Amino acid sequence: TASAVVADVIDCVKHFAARKYLYWEDGAPELVRNINDQIVQMYLRVGGQSEDELAASVEKVFGACERIARDDVHNEAGFIVPAATYAEQLSKKQQLEWCGVQVLGFLRVFTDKEALTEE
Repeated sequence: TASAVVADVIDCVKHFAARKYLYWEDGAPELVRNINDQIVQMYLRVGGQSEDELAASVEKVFGACERIARDDVHNEAGFIVPAATYAEQLSKKQQLEWCGVQVLGFLRVFTDKEALTEE
């Protein structure tokens, strides 16, 4: 952002005599993990059918889910799906789309790390 650029320029002016050498180097493999292997929960918003039909389709693919309902929205539903690897979540989302369910939103939900760690 512009404010970050301004902060960097001010930092350079304040420390004009100091030399900061920046360079790239290879990182250690353990510093970055593959997102597909991460265990995550997802918020899933679906539409195009009645809410009961959507719930049945989602639970058939994902298993028992936490349902999120709004009174002012019809033929649309939201769910927090059970934790699984990100790759598994994407595969299940695709299965749901193949079943004719319209996926309107699919977002990672940040939760307590202890609940999602592999044992």
